[in-house]
Amino acid sequence: KMQTLSVALATLLLSKDVLADRGNPRVDRLKVRKQPMKTELQFYEENKQCTAENVNIDLFAGGFIYWFFYPLEDHSMPNKYFDSFMDIGEFDYDFTKLLNHMRASCEVDGGVMHSISGSQTCSDEGGITYTDINFPLCVGPSCVITPSSLEASEEWSFCSDDRQEFNYTVEVVDSLIEETCKAEMMGFTEAARLGEYNVDYEDFCEFDDLGSICNYQSIIANYTKPCEDQGGRMYKASDEISSDSSTSYYYGVHSFINMPICVGRSCNVKNYFDNFVIPYSTFLYNGTFADVDPYAGPLNSTHEQIYKFGDYVKVEDPNKRFLLKFAESAGGKIAVSRKCKYITKKPETVRRRLCASRQLYSEKDGLGPASITCSETCAPYCTKEKKNAKFIHMTKVGDDGEEIVVTKQCKWLKEKPAKVIENICGSSTSVVSDTIYGQASDVCTSTCGSCM
Repeated sequence: KMQTLSVALATLLLSKDVLADRGNPRVDRLKVRKQPMKTELQFYEENKQCTAENVNIDLFAGGFIYWFFYPLEDHSMPNKYFDSFMDIGEFDYDFTKLLNHMRASCEVDGGVMHSISGSQTCSDEGGITYTDINFPLCVGPSCVITPSSLEASEEWSFCSDDRQEFNYTVEVVDSLIEETCKAEMMGFTEAARLGEYNVDYEDFCEFDDLGSICNYQSIIANYTKPCEDQGGRMYKASDEISSDSSTSYYYGVHSFINMPICVGRSCNVKNYFDNFVIPYSTFLYNGTFADVDPYAGPLNSTHEQIYKFGDYVKVEDPNKRFLLKFAESAGGKIAVSRKCKYITKKPETVRRRLCASRQLYSEKDGLGPASITCSETCAPYCTKEKKNAKFIHMTKVGDDGEEIVVTKQCKWLKEKPAKVIENICGSSTSVVSDTIYGQASDVCTSTCGSCM
């Protein structure tokens, strides 16, 4: 969806200058000079591989590195204003917030984010000194950016005459996700890749005057097998985009639920979603945008667009085993397990009993109840609370660096003050590793009041 919706947003691009009217000498000079810069930056011309890589990077914006001063110009970025992400004085520019805001969008296209900081003093203009902090530059991995290449480039000269001083540093910003994860994700074919569903959205979306709801549950199975065949794990996620402007592309509230997202097995799942997927979507869909009339063109107003990301959960593996019961043997009790697909073959009364009535765990065997292990199969049934049933209370890192899941029992939760119960039942603790335990609201359903 991300790539698809960004293309849809791109159709609404306008031609309107954002900062040029502020009378800032540097911005005015960039505006005058920006058209010749639309070809190639001078310090890339000798690196053809770099130039080729930059073609696919949205944040490079056709070679114009100052695109965020003019977000409504003719390139592939959305019609979003970035003023609030830049602290701009008369001659001092702090781009720290913008750099952090851009990082995920840079990496999703295979780019590498660079931070450029320093100053230059002009011989003319009364010796004006222009200062930059964390200027963001997203380019291909083959590009080499150095202070000397900046100094030799006209694109990085803000003086109308000679410069007295030029002192800049260039740092490569650390990747948001692990390099092994990034390589694995980039290697996925279209059949498993995020957002490229190749479907008719009218088949999955219901529209009304208040917005729309798009549910992709029916296509998850189509993407799960190619995802797992390529070494990934399939997750599903939900998000929402809304605006109160009738001229906004996302007028009303638009919900997208059960979107299949394939994540590499080498990836830290929590890190991948929290620090990559969510920030990328936030960059595209959250903020202040220009009001657009698709027939009359740009309007002299703006609207606030609100983006919310929901939960992400692993798609149920039909071959994963849950704890059916404990059986007596000569050596003591043994755990008897079944696969999730075992439940689907049973009559309704048996499915309800397996999903709703049993809360059995075997940490030694790594087996949990069907209600947690087979969450999708058991979704129609609300689990009956057992006082000794365990839920995920928190996670911590052990001495070996591995994640440890800390659990509590429902009887412990029931004895807590109402405010504590409300906070625990209303929160969700993310777990990176596979776990046999569920959230409090899924396990302690009576205490949490989560059964409808």
